[in-house]
Amino acid sequence: MRSVARLLQSDGWNAIGVYLIDATFATDAAKLLSGNLAALAAMMHLELPHLNVLTKCDTVGKEVWGRFLSPSGVDLLAELSASTPPRFRSLNGAMARLLDDFSMVQFLPLDPSDEESLEIVLGSADRVL
Repeated sequence: MRSVARLLQSDGWNAIGVYLIDATFATDAAKLLSGNLAALAAMMHLELPHLNVLTKCDTVGKEVWGRFLSPSGVDLLAELSASTPPRFRSLNGAMARLLDDFSMVQFLPLDPSDEESLEIVLGSADRVL
């Protein structure tokens, strides 16, 4: 994928990476942590300007996904430790520290039924380009 991006850029095209994650991931700390790490890996691997979008925000309440727009590894770790066996706590801690050390992953909410939400995402994509 990186070579495709380089080819587009060499022809004068501007390219960005857009990582989409479903809002239902915000209901489970393990899913959200894995989604955040996957977004971080995509950001680093593609080496492109990047935009992370939390999609389908209309399917879950704002109280569920609102706290995960700018996730903190420490917060995720506390929630994750309560639901995983003790033998995985050091691994969970390492992944949470990795997320906090880079501090690059933030999400924009996308609610397809809200026109303002669509405008924010499109405006952010324009700014990134």
